[in-house]
Amino acid sequence: MIVMTSGKNFERADRRAEREAEWKAGHDRLAARSTRGVSMMVPESGHYIELDQPDAVISAIETVLREVRESGQGR
Repeated sequence: MIVMTSGKNFERADRRAEREAEWKAGHDRLAARSTRGVSMMVPESGHYIELDQPDAVISAIETVLREVRESGQGR
């Protein structure tokens, strides 16, 4: 599992660092539910990572598919 976190935060400046830390921590906990989970920040993306950084999403999907195939679980 790969959990992707947007790199752009549109909160007010006085709340930005706190909210970024909250989101990242939550995404880290979600990724940790999988023994092979990864949490990653995607710079220059807003909430819709698939629109802002489609190559990052494609790369993440390809990584998961490759790992599943190599582990033999994709059969």
